[in-house]
Amino acid sequence: MSEVRKWYIGVYGGEAQARPCSPAEFEIINEREGRYFVLKEDYDSAAQCFLTAAEGCVAAERRERALQQRLTAADERADVLEGLLLQTNELLYAIQGDPGAVPSSSIDSMRGRVFEALKRDRSTSVLHPQNL
Repeated sequence: MSEVRKWYIGVYGGEAQARPCSPAEFEIINEREGRYFVLKEDYDSAAQCFLTAAEGCVAAERRERALQQRLTAADERADVLEGLLLQTNELLYAIQGDPGAVPSSSIDSMRGRVFEALKRDRSTSVLHPQNL
């Protein structure tokens, strides 16, 4: 913003030029030098547009962080449930070979762990209506 200055823009000798309004400055900018000018009445609009875009970027970064946290939590839940599924499969395999080989306390314990994990998963699920 320190580079904002008032200029008089006009045509001198058939060439578009911008001259500073201050008589103490003798800098002349020709159109071919590649500098851009914004009319005073458009400056506020352009600044507001920039600020709105910057706020949108900040909001998008916040949403991205929140979604990343939810994805991480969902990945962790999937890992827990996958581990329980593998353990349950081993238990079922043992029961299939010899139903009496597995104590009922082991079966009850596994069922409790699975139900607890599913209960926790339903209340914190990414797809749960309260979390949408």
